[in-house]
Amino acid sequence: MTDDAQLLRRYAEEGSETAFGEVVKRYINLVYSAAVRQVHDTQQAEDIVQMVFTALARKARGLPKEVLLSGWLYRHTCFAAAKAARTERRRQARERQAVAMNVLNDDTGPDWEHLAPILDEAMNRLAAPERNAIVLRYFERRDLHSVGAALGVSEEAARKRVTRALGKLRTLFTRRGLTFSTTSLATLLAGQAVVAAPTGLTVSVTSAALASAANSTGMTFTLLKIMTMTKLKAGIVGAIVMACVATPLAIQHQARINLREKSEHSQQLNDQVAHLRAKNERLSNLVAQANSSQSLSKDQLSELLRLRAEVSRLRGDSQELARLKAAKEGTDEGSQLFRVRLFPPGDMAGKELARMRARLNLTSEQVQALRELLLKKAEASYAGTQVPSEERAAELSQSAARAEEQIQSLLTPEQQVAYAELQRDDRAVQARVSANFDLLQIQNLLGLTQEQQGLVAAALYEQQLRQLSGDLLTGSDAESERTVDPTKVMQRRLEQKLKALEPLLTPSQLEAYSQDLKSQLTAAQLR
Repeated sequence: MTDDAQLLRRYAEEGSETAFGEVVKRYINLVYSAAVRQVHDTQQAEDIVQMVFTALARKARGLPKEVLLSGWLYRHTCFAAAKAARTERRRQARERQAVAMNVLNDDTGPDWEHLAPILDEAMNRLAAPERNAIVLRYFERRDLHSVGAALGVSEEAARKRVTRALGKLRTLFTRRGLTFSTTSLATLLAGQAVVAAPTGLTVSVTSAALASAANSTGMTFTLLKIMTMTKLKAGIVGAIVMACVATPLAIQHQARINLREKSEHSQQLNDQVAHLRAKNERLSNLVAQANSSQSLSKDQLSELLRLRAEVSRLRGDSQELARLKAAKEGTDEGSQLFRVRLFPPGDMAGKELARMRARLNLTSEQVQALRELLLKKAEASYAGTQVPSEERAAELSQSAARAEEQIQSLLTPEQQVAYAELQRDDRAVQARVSANFDLLQIQNLLGLTQEQQGLVAAALYEQQLRQLSGDLLTGSDAESERTVDPTKVMQRRLEQKLKALEPLLTPSQLEAYSQDLKSQLTAAQLR
């Protein structure tokens, strides 16, 4: 029995609100994202989310034990959204254009802008096993091992099922006039398919669903008793029942109105920030395309320019850190300069703090405490770039781990969940950037076919994501990754990358790529 099935069983048999609340926390982003894509209205999407989880609360006792909960919720969301679209078609027609400009353009680019309106229609044309594979892999952002476990197949079978489903989606989009490579489609789904639901929606949906389920059960029992009463008693009890049902509904309605009014200002600010961010990125891409070579595709060229800028920034930060360290060791004034200069806009720790403030709704006391802890993490990270000794590397690792534990202790349970999602999103972005950069190098070296490009990009993304998540290291390897000779760490990672690409390359390509990796390792040893 899966963990989801155990939670539903606890709710169905014991009435555990905690168990049902955990199910809502796990899948609310998936349900909310599917609803937004189809109705293009955040308020109506919230209503659909509430309807779906209310239906789950009512039907929890009748669901089969082997049901895949994420697939059931996704399918039910599509049905609910389609029904809402039929009843409010005129209203949606007036709002679709405005919502598409203000919501779908949020850091998505032109590809996602055309893909999002027809994604769910294409998903519903897939067979259930393939649709569930896409939901698990890209909507829930699980690794292939976890996907295989959920579907009851091996990791390799899960990989093939995901690849086959991506191919069918790509064919459906091609028929609609949208041309994507397998790589682009996988990248868009991984980065844009699921967005965070509004703050407070989890608590609101959980309470409403549980209240509705409880009212439904209580009313059934009451009606059975009324059938045995006289007409006079039935009339009196009926009036009492109607008052008991109407009162909590009225209170709930008023609470939802108050919640929407309170979040309206915050939503407007978020929309403004998102619009400015998208505008800035579009302008940067236009400048980069105008000043660079046309030998690469637009997507590849944009990614290459961003990587170059990141390398330049990291080199500058490293030099600045060395200078500030020298000043710190010399005078107290230098020490003060060192602590202040680490947190200007653009610094690693400053950016992380800004993201946490935007996603976690931190209090002023939490911000002050986290500023110091993030500074410690940044100092450890910068010091680690100087190739320290094994003893120094272990000390830096312990310092960073202690700082991370203290950060976790400062956060509430809900903030810890949001913080974990933020870290997962960061790892996904880093893995996508690194995989695209590796793909450009391999393409220039080997001249991959169109089919190979998609497969190699997917394999590189998976390998980088697992490496960032620590899935490629087990036992003592995870600790030795931070303490042994850096060239040995590099050798281990190159071997893992070669192993991941071995089934996708021809013998001649594999030999050429192996020689290139050996050259990289030799150059690193000479340095």
